[in-house]
Amino acid sequence: MTSLMNTNDTVVWAYDEGFPLLMPRWGYVVSAFVLFLIGFFGFFLNLMVILLMFKDRQLWTPLNIILFNLVCSDFSVSVLGNPLTLISALFHRWVFGKTMCVLYGFFMALLGITSITTLTVISFERYLMVTRPLRSRHLSTKSAAMSVIFIWTYSLALTTPPLMGWGNYVNEAANIRYANFPPVEGLLPAFDYLSIL
Repeated sequence: MTSLMNTNDTVVWAYDEGFPLLMPRWGYVVSAFVLFLIGFFGFFLNLMVILLMFKDRQLWTPLNIILFNLVCSDFSVSVLGNPLTLISALFHRWVFGKTMCVLYGFFMALLGITSITTLTVISFERYLMVTRPLRSRHLSTKSAAMSVIFIWTYSLALTTPPLMGWGNYVNEAANIRYANFPPVEGLLPAFDYLSIL
């Protein structure tokens, strides 16, 4: 298959395919390979932790409850996000339509913010353990469960506005994935809700 190409500094137009290539074709192949590795290891390693936690009830300590939240969030990214992005990388563009764009953008933002917030909560809990080791109150099962509820509530609060009209989901990363951006023109295109953290 041959195609006429018009190139400028950043975009290659493949006229026979009808969409812009924002990086060389080999870049899409490398992206697909890296996404496959991330998805493969993310799926199997997180699944192993989930199965281990369900097999051994003694592992359900308060800190491990919060860690389990991180594992479930990362496992969900490998199941819901990586396959779609991998397929889009192989096709050199997003191929799943606008509805899947919105769903993908929402879930990846939700799960990404959940993972980051979970890591923040774990870091804060470890900070308290190091700076106040003799404190009588440490993390309890109830406070761990409340932390998980807070994490998901916070993540939902940051990711639902685009579903209600504030912001939208647009192409990014060489047209192979979607993310949310504010509707205000003139803002930097790299802004997303992670900046609020």
